[in-house]
Amino acid sequence: MAGSRARNARAYPLVSHAMPVRWLTVFLDFPADDFDAGVAFWREVTGYGLSPLRGAEGEFATLLPASGDAYLRV
Repeated sequence: MAGSRARNARAYPLVSHAMPVRWLTVFLDFPADDFDAGVAFWREVTGYGLSPLRGAEGEFATLLPASGDAYLRV
């Protein structure tokens, strides 16, 4: 195991000139049976609203903050 880590460290050295992240979108994926509970949990945790459902079966939405970018998708 230790030898494997050493090989990986040589194969993927840290880069000191990494590109900054300018945009991030997070997809929270739930089993269909847990969709409502998962959305309710994340709405409670974040305090965000919910966009209208979309998709063929209403299986997608976006959690909407009061201000700022809407980056959480469910």
